[in-house]
Amino acid sequence: MYRLGKRAFGLALCGLAALLVAGVVPAHAAPGSARIEAGPPADPACQPLFFGTTGVLGVGDEPPPLSAVTGQGTWGAPAPAALKLPSRVLLKDARHAVSETYSFALREGRLFARRSTHGIPDQGSTWREVNLPECLDGKLTGISADRNLLLAVGPGRQVYSHSMPDGDLNPGRWTWRWGPYFWMGSGARLPADLNGFATSDLSTPDTFTDGAGRRHEPIGVATLFLLRDQGRRITYLDPWLPTDGSREVCLPDAGTSQLAGMDATGSTLIVAARSGAIFTRMYDFDLTGANAVFGKYTWETGLPADSAAWQLPIPDWKRQPTPPGEFTDRVTIVSTGPDAGDRELRVEGRAGGVTGVWVKQIDAAQWRFVETGAALTGQSLPVATTPIDRKPRRYLGAMGGARAEIAAFDWACTPTRVQVRIGKGAELTLLLHAYDGMRQAPRARGLNDEPREYNAALEVPESTWDELDHADPRVRAWVRANLTGRFTVSPVSATATRLRFLGPCWELTLDGKPPRADVLSQVDVGQLAGRLSQIVNDGRDPGECFAG
Repeated sequence: MYRLGKRAFGLALCGLAALLVAGVVPAHAAPGSARIEAGPPADPACQPLFFGTTGVLGVGDEPPPLSAVTGQGTWGAPAPAALKLPSRVLLKDARHAVSETYSFALREGRLFARRSTHGIPDQGSTWREVNLPECLDGKLTGISADRNLLLAVGPGRQVYSHSMPDGDLNPGRWTWRWGPYFWMGSGARLPADLNGFATSDLSTPDTFTDGAGRRHEPIGVATLFLLRDQGRRITYLDPWLPTDGSREVCLPDAGTSQLAGMDATGSTLIVAARSGAIFTRMYDFDLTGANAVFGKYTWETGLPADSAAWQLPIPDWKRQPTPPGEFTDRVTIVSTGPDAGDRELRVEGRAGGVTGVWVKQIDAAQWRFVETGAALTGQSLPVATTPIDRKPRRYLGAMGGARAEIAAFDWACTPTRVQVRIGKGAELTLLLHAYDGMRQAPRARGLNDEPREYNAALEVPESTWDELDHADPRVRAWVRANLTGRFTVSPVSATATRLRFLGPCWELTLDGKPPRADVLSQVDVGQLAGRLSQIVNDGRDPGECFAG
């Protein structure tokens, strides 16, 4: 363990930024498995798509594609009438997608598009085939789109991405690159246990309002949300993050609600639980505070309205009103404007014996019904369900000389209650907020003997904080000696057998028993850069356990 001054941390951060560009993520493949796999496509004919322009400079800001120079065109023939493509795309699924400027349909492995607004066709627009790279033509098995990002699934469940800058669908922009560093990684293959997937693109000129009511522009983040394991988990992938299954969005009701349907737009998720409850939540890697290298975050409350810092913690799931008639698990969310409040929810259903779609704005109180006459294809809700058993872990130890217990730590769900027993009759309940940190090396799902680092803070609940002057003197003394305010920022490192606060160097172990030794498979440059950035941005001391 060692200490570094804040100036040294700033200098080290500059050096680490250079290292971030130089890394290589090894491929690890197990064909046919339920794992998310890294690696290029098996078809040699598709491997030159490594040079596609998507992601080279960021979504929506790419150079002209090579095919534009060679003369390969974007559009094919008008769609044959025999395909009976829909007049409008109100509901998204693996064969239908909606972007900022197009509706998409997938038929017989071929891609078709027409100009549209929120899935409603623009006047005079018609369905036309979109030319694909030859190795993908007739071979796509799924599509998803949002804003300016189009993703497709090809043979072997390989992910291909297209940035559609200014609506350009040129085939020379497709690439299979995915992962560190900066969308230049070795590719991604989706798992076999996939129940659904949804693309999200949140970037300028979008805006959102944080938990403190301050409006911000996003850093720019693309996310692929995967509904897996019969609706028991949502894994999320980001083209700048490791291609693994280690990052999850905690499901509603503290991770216990089994889901039947999911969709996303602009980092906003809509899910339908098997119980029939419908929830929405804004969530991505950047919003949780993990992107400390490029973003600025704060746990402190009461900052000025013009502060550029994004407020933590982020809001939890919001339960939406239940549609007032029959509905299914086919749920859709589309962006209808640049702000996060401009989101339209759509749910397939029936009203008065007529089929169609229940529709409302995300903050509206009531649904309205849009008749389509189309046959219902989703599963009617509610259906039988059993709450998911998350199997949390119990950690015991000492914090600031007091006995401490985290009775139910869940690696993917936050916050967690922390009980501090300062003395007989003197107890304090804290909340531990912990979001996955910034790492660029792949790791396993859940907790094992390899430390998982979290961007974390201990919160004194507001009601407790407001009454602190009247609390037991021992509690007041402990708070003054060990906490820095209502929120105390400290990264947390967790394994299957121990949990450490890296600021004050507190350690708790599984059921209070001796922990197993940590296993460090490799140095994670991204994790170090994130940790350094947070320390510099917070203006705090790194703590005794920084290097532990």
